[in-house]
Amino acid sequence: MEDIVYLDKSIYQGYKETVTYETDSYFGLMQLENHGGFAFDLIEKKLPNKVSKSFVINLYPDYFPDAEAYGVFASNRLIGLIEISYEGWNNRLRITELWVDLLFRHKGIGSKLMEHAQLIAKKKNARAVILETQTTNIDAIKFYLSQGFQVLGVDLGCYGNHDVESKEIRLELWRMIE
Repeated sequence: MEDIVYLDKSIYQGYKETVTYETDSYFGLMQLENHGGFAFDLIEKKLPNKVSKSFVINLYPDYFPDAEAYGVFASNRLIGLIEISYEGWNNRLRITELWVDLLFRHKGIGSKLMEHAQLIAKKKNARAVILETQTTNIDAIKFYLSQGFQVLGVDLGCYGNHDVESKEIRLELWRMIE
């Protein structure tokens, strides 16, 4: 495995990679209203059957004009990448994409890419690193928690009007930079 290298925008803009994962559970949302307030819990629940999910990442999209992407190669093949975008208006670094090839997962590549993002955040004097995932992506959530991230919030209508019913809610996580 080689070092992390910058993925030049002039070469990698529009680069697509399909991300896949399987899950047999999800974090279900339980909303509670009491005494004029509200609260919510995210509780891991089993799905009736294992589900395979996939989506396509697209590096350097126009809506992240200041994005930077970095990759890890093995034998001249891209096996992992991270894309970040600094949000100056609130002084946070957002991880917009993270991908590790299925054959290379659980070998420390994701952790190495996350550490790289943390270093960039510190260099930019960002106050936090943030990212989003879906409540069905249990392995990713557990990985992010192991990296020191905490739940920041949920978006009940990010992907569609029935995210809660479809059991796929946007989950925001963050890690403060000291």
